[in-house]
Amino acid sequence: MNNSIATVSFMADRFAKLLANIAFEIPFEPEWKNGTGYFDHAVDCYVPEGRVVKAVCPSTQRRIVLVGTVLGTVVVFERYTPDIGQPFILTWHAPKALRAFIGEPALTSDTLEKIVCTYHPQENISKHVDRLIDDGIKARIARKVDVASIHMPAPEKGVACRVVPDDEVSSDIRPLVEIDANVTALFAAVVKAVHAAKGVVQDDHRASTGGTLKLCGVATLDNGDSSIPVGLIDDEYFSLNELYLDEAGVPHVSTRSVAGVIHTPKSQNVTLMQGIANYNKAMEGNRFSCGQVNNVVQF
Repeated sequence: MNNSIATVSFMADRFAKLLANIAFEIPFEPEWKNGTGYFDHAVDCYVPEGRVVKAVCPSTQRRIVLVGTVLGTVVVFERYTPDIGQPFILTWHAPKALRAFIGEPALTSDTLEKIVCTYHPQENISKHVDRLIDDGIKARIARKVDVASIHMPAPEKGVACRVVPDDEVSSDIRPLVEIDANVTALFAAVVKAVHAAKGVVQDDHRASTGGTLKLCGVATLDNGDSSIPVGLIDDEYFSLNELYLDEAGVPHVSTRSVAGVIHTPKSQNVTLMQGIANYNKAMEGNRFSCGQVNNVVQF
């Protein structure tokens, strides 16, 4: 038996044992299909944090594993129908915030174990993510950001920046109040700069090529005394990344993800405001919460 065949056999056996150790099965949803044979949209399926469930596609008999995390659902599935002469290949999909964390697209045995332990499914990527977020929150609290050093004109005392009209604000999204005046002025400056750029900002993920990203709005991520400008994207789901202005006043979306993922699946007609409200609800009482998304300004 050559090495490639042995590797495939090992992965198939490992996946079968994993499925045998997952007790809970959920119904397959046709909306999970992306139209090309993959189940990418299964990331929109809500699975409680740390829970691992399985499902089977009734038309192809392909088996699927879903792992819930605070940042969204990670999905592992068979690329081809089993036992019809096709090679055994496992593939995965995850929310954008987790893709770089998982690594290469090819699903190796090591990557599978990183996502979910074969013999102990309760040991899964959710715990790694929780520890990372927890440590990040502690580091953020410990670090004091001197916003006063940013030369922005402060508004009059008691005056907050203008956000969306009152009749467009969800009851779940609070306005910017009782925040340090310099922070308020910084957010107002970011809003003005992004609006002037018609939503097109510099994307630090592609800084070497001068890449840009089109935003559909901006908001603040508020957690205690911290208020961070974040970008909003018209997509199925997107990670909340910090927005900032460079020395020339040009808006950038940072590579620094400051919170989780907001889901706005088109197949379910979820609007941006509904996605934000769902995110805020999920963060309530969550010990790993990065805060609430408020002050939504749509372009």
